[in-house]
Amino acid sequence: MLPVGSLWFMSDEPWGAVPDVLRELTAPEERLHDLVEAVYSVVSDLDVDMVLRQLVTAAVRLVDAEYGALGLLDLDDPSGELRLAQFVPVGMDDSIIQRIGHWPRGGGVLGVVLSGDEPVRLDDLMQHPAFEGWPAGHPPMHSFLGVPVRYRGRVLGDLYLSNKRGGGTFTDEDERIIEALAVIAATKITNVRMYDQVQRDTVRRQQDSAKIAVMEDRDRIARDLHDSVIQRIYASGLALQGALRMQPAADIADRLERVVADLDDTIQDIRGTIFSLQSATGGEGGLRSQITELVASAARHLGFTPGLRQNGPIDTLVPPETARQALAVLRESLSNVVRHADATRIDVSVTAARGELRISVADNGIGVGSAPRRGGLRNIAERATELDGVVEIGLGLDGRGTTVVWRVPIPEA
Repeated sequence: MLPVGSLWFMSDEPWGAVPDVLRELTAPEERLHDLVEAVYSVVSDLDVDMVLRQLVTAAVRLVDAEYGALGLLDLDDPSGELRLAQFVPVGMDDSIIQRIGHWPRGGGVLGVVLSGDEPVRLDDLMQHPAFEGWPAGHPPMHSFLGVPVRYRGRVLGDLYLSNKRGGGTFTDEDERIIEALAVIAATKITNVRMYDQVQRDTVRRQQDSAKIAVMEDRDRIARDLHDSVIQRIYASGLALQGALRMQPAADIADRLERVVADLDDTIQDIRGTIFSLQSATGGEGGLRSQITELVASAARHLGFTPGLRQNGPIDTLVPPETARQALAVLRESLSNVVRHADATRIDVSVTAARGELRISVADNGIGVGSAPRRGGLRNIAERATELDGVVEIGLGLDGRGTTVVWRVPIPEA
């Protein structure tokens, strides 16, 4: 480490450049004190915007300039062009800034500073070949001192001053002071960006850990449902079927058959839940969840909630293009019912099994009578044909309405 007054600096780049500059300065003690205060503000303040403004303010005061600014490049610009993403001006009041209307874009003399490795010091910047003129409302500027802000060889932006008070020009010592402040600015900018990246990485790791915990919990629930609950319900169903074989009274037999049917439905629902849990561990927004959302959105137009059953590993087996077509078919089918069927009940079934995706939409409406609904069915049939599938039209629920079955091949499990 290197001592400078009561401060110590690490000798590695880029801080090592600061004490060298300070040693070479022959300025009055007050000027050195202002520079040391600027250095201290970097260490003590975590607000990068405030620090950068303090640095520009210190630069203006230290070299006795009328205007100063710090421009930071957009390092993420895919074009690779020198574009300023942030601009911190000092010396212009709000009325001047409003008249100008926009910050510099990184061209002209500023572009020379950004693209070079050395400071640019001019008696009159308007005489420089790269000068492009002033935008409307911009105050005139003559003497100029611009220094690239670099960190380990990479240009992050530029720090520049203009209009030395008293009409003079900027000196060698002014240049060294601004170079020191540019080093400070580069260090602060880099440290803040590194800190922000660490924070983002920490948040991302925490989110990943939370997702893993949820996935593990879903896997455990799915295993418990499959290994315990379904087996117990299945055993209960077998016991009831055994009771039916004992030829009980007719009313008891009917009741037992209904209970067995309810148990079968319950098993199917639990299997659907298991597939939902397993699909959710692979990522959000799968086909199963999109189908659920689509049916739920139809309920808002129908005034009632359609029944929905999803069977099999839908998210796993259905290819992306088939999934896209399946959603379009389901949307078209539900839309047809909403607009034309006058139904009070809809049952939707989606099954992925034995190399086939099967979508069934059954209603108790008025049937396929209107031309618009037949047109919708043609669209559904065309989507099936594109995937080498078929469409079947049959009688709907309660002996009325329509059932549309859309079947297309998918890979075997």
